[in-house]
Amino acid sequence: MSASFNTILGIFKQDMILRVNDLDVVSNNLSNVNTTGFKSSRSNFQEVLESITPQGGSIINSHQMLHRQGSIISTGAPYDIAIHGEGFLSVLLPDGTNAYTRDGHLQVVENPDATLRLEHSSGYPLNVTWTDGSPPPNTVKIELGDNGIIGHQVLVTKIIQMPQYDENGNPVVDANGNLVMVDREYTALEFVQLGQINLTRFPNPSGLRMNGEN
Repeated sequence: MSASFNTILGIFKQDMILRVNDLDVVSNNLSNVNTTGFKSSRSNFQEVLESITPQGGSIINSHQMLHRQGSIISTGAPYDIAIHGEGFLSVLLPDGTNAYTRDGHLQVVENPDATLRLEHSSGYPLNVTWTDGSPPPNTVKIELGDNGIIGHQVLVTKIIQMPQYDENGNPVVDANGNLVMVDREYTALEFVQLGQINLTRFPNPSGLRMNGEN
């Protein structure tokens, strides 16, 4: 049986609404093209039968987040990091729940007790694993190493063995002809690990819900 004129108009109307909604998704993708860590989305269309809706046609079944690897750009900022591959940074929201982001703009903030914490540029504390539960109270500067390692530079004293020299600048040897070695102290800065930035991975990252604030 041929479709009625009203049914055809209903299909056209529904299709126009779907295209407008899809255009909103595309516009949102374009407006965030320079947003750090932003993941674009696409509309998934599904054809439906007349037995499901009065006029049949199509519907937007879901919006799918596309987790493609973005471009990695050096910012020169000491605490900015980039994620290569899968995974999200975890931040703590004010209500005690966790949120996840690919945006690696980080900063170091001093707590009221004079200890330091690492947080996202949006102001939310970054969930990290500290070696001793938190940075030591005397930590004055945090540095980020490779693979998300958190540490700081510590002035350490080391002892090495060096040949002994006489007053003429010649190396001293013993009765067996072996060099006489003496202990020498020297100080140097050494990177000491304080913690680790962990990545959270999901079996279905496309199922994550966008919460805004990147």
